[in-house]
Amino acid sequence: MAIKLKIKKGDTVKVIAGQGKGSTGTVLDIDLKSLKIKVEGHAIKTHFDRQNGITKKEGFVDYSNVVLADGKKKTTKKKTTKKKATAKKATTKKTTSKKTATKASAKKADASSNSKTA
Repeated sequence: MAIKLKIKKGDTVKVIAGQGKGSTGTVLDIDLKSLKIKVEGHAIKTHFDRQNGITKKEGFVDYSNVVLADGKKKTTKKKTTKKKATAKKATTKKTTSKKTATKASAKKADASSNSKTA
């Protein structure tokens, strides 16, 4: 049963834990059984061989200590619907106050006109 990883060979990754924290490099090799990743320029091990002498090789880093450096994050925008304040309520309050004011002034005008004629 193969495990599908988000990080693949050739990706640029950033080390987030361990001795080389903060360093970036490309993935050289992946070990799926032990979930280890070999990062270029990170966890360098020295190896002595009688024929070749001292050689330096990259060691493996745990998969959980690495994150994609150039990963494009998919962000989904949340659709929000804001209810607009209904202008009808505001205008009805104004118009009703104007209507009552005009009715009161009309009554006063009627009363004054009636008093003048009498």
